[in-house]
Amino acid sequence: MRKKYLAFLMIMVCWVSLCGFQKVEYGIILNDNTSVTEYVSVSYDAETLSNLATNQTDFNAEVQEIWDSQSGIKLYLESLFRGKVADLSLAEQTSYLSKVKLSFKHTLASTNQIVIAITYDNTTVWNYFCDNLDNIPVITYNQSFLTYDMIRTSSVKFSQFNISGQVKNSAELIYARLINLLVLEYGQSAVDSLNSPEYFYSYITSVSRVHSNATEPLVSLDGYYYHIWQFDNLESNEIIIYTTHANKLVWYMLALSATALFIGALLLIDKRKKSKKNTIENIL
Repeated sequence: MRKKYLAFLMIMVCWVSLCGFQKVEYGIILNDNTSVTEYVSVSYDAETLSNLATNQTDFNAEVQEIWDSQSGIKLYLESLFRGKVADLSLAEQTSYLSKVKLSFKHTLASTNQIVIAITYDNTTVWNYFCDNLDNIPVITYNQSFLTYDMIRTSSVKFSQFNISGQVKNSAELIYARLINLLVLEYGQSAVDSLNSPEYFYSYITSVSRVHSNATEPLVSLDGYYYHIWQFDNLESNEIIIYTTHANKLVWYMLALSATALFIGALLLIDKRKKSKKNTIENIL
C-alpha cells in the first residue's frame, strides 16, 4: 500500500517545469481505506546537481543518508511523534505510534524528486497529531432550489509539534530539516541552489464531487482528484473546498407531490370507469 501512495506522488509532481530546487509541494491524500497521508515533495533537475558539484549517484547516497542517519529526518520525526504522546499512558502511546508510518522515496523520474510521507491509519489519529484548534474549518451553505453547496474554508492542515515553545507543522519541519542537512553537506552551493523555491499545496481525494478554489485545474489520475494551490506563506493560505448535495426536503416534496398526483390520477381514472359502467348499466 505504501508503494501505491508514493506512486501517486511521483506522477503528481511532474506537471510543473523545474529549475534547481524550484518546487516544494506539501500535500494531503485522503485514501480510499480511510487512512490519511501527509507528504513533502521536493523536485529538482540536472542544474541542481551541477550547482552542487555532484552526480546523481552520490546525491542519491547523500539523500538516503539524510533520511537514515542518527541526525537524519526519520529519527527526527519519530522523536517528534514520541514527544507528542509523552503525557499519555504507555498503552495509549503504543496505540497511537503504531498507527503512524513514515516513508521515504528518492526517484529518477522525468523530474527528480525527494518525497517524504507520513501515513496515519485513520482520520482520528491524524486529527490527534494535528491538534490545531485555530484550524477548525468554517462551514457555510449556499442553498439553491434543488441542491446546496457545503463550503469548508480553512488553512493548510498538517500534524504539528511544539519546538522550543513554538508550534510548527510537520511539512515545514521536514523541509527545513532536509535543507539544513543538505547545506551542512554542500555548503554555500546548496544555499544558492535551494534559494526561492515555488511552494504548492495539494488536497487529494477519490471523491469526484469535491470542488475548490484551487489555482490549478482539477486533474484525475488513477481515480484520484487533485486540487493544487500555489502560495507563498503556508500560514496565510486560504483553502475553499465544497461539495454539492441534493436539497432533500425539496426532492422529498417533489416525490410526494408526484406520488400524490399519480395516485390522484389513478383514482380519477377508476372513478370515471365506474361512472361509465354505471351509465351503461342504467341505459340497459
